[in-house]
Amino acid sequence: MPQPVPNTQTGSLTDHQRGTDDTLIGVDNAINVLYGDAFAMDDHARGGNDTLIGGANATNILYGDANSMHDHASGGNDTLIGGANATNVLYGDAFEMHDHARGGNDHLFGGDGSVNSLYGDAFTMDGDSRGGNDTLIGGHGSINNLYGDAFSMSDNARGGDNTLIGGTGRGGPIADIALYGDASEMHDHARGGNNYLSAGAGSFIFLFGDAGTS
Repeated sequence: MPQPVPNTQTGSLTDHQRGTDDTLIGVDNAINVLYGDAFAMDDHARGGNDTLIGGANATNILYGDANSMHDHASGGNDTLIGGANATNVLYGDAFEMHDHARGGNDHLFGGDGSVNSLYGDAFTMDGDSRGGNDTLIGGHGSINNLYGDAFSMSDNARGGDNTLIGGTGRGGPIADIALYGDASEMHDHARGGNNYLSAGAGSFIFLFGDAGTS
């Protein structure tokens, strides 16, 4: 029977290893880079159900499971919370998902008064990777860029059924709320899911049901 492997910020989960359910909390006024389970996940590794919390007045880069996921690795159902008055970059599962990797059903929350970039699963998804059914909620008085699955999806990647709530913008002559149900870019045979998008008040609001560019 697979044994749980404690969190490691630099190592890998391989074979049928699975991550533990961890809570990681960043510090204020700092650069916080947190991985819920490991730096990389391969083979049939599985991530735990983790909670990652960023610090205030900080730069928070949070990965629900790992930096990269390959083969048949699957992410846990993670909760990522950005800090207030911060720069928050939240990846529900990983920075990149390849092969047959699967994302978990994640909940991402941007911080108030912040610049929030929320990716339900990963920054890039390719191969036959699949996104989870994720919920993304932007902060109030913030710049909120929400991507239901990834920034870029290619090959046969598939998006999940996502819910995006835009929060409220901070005002001014810039686009402060942009919601992408699946991705900013979808290429090849990539396919989006069934998504729900809702934005609050903002100076400039952009909503894309699937992608900005297909």
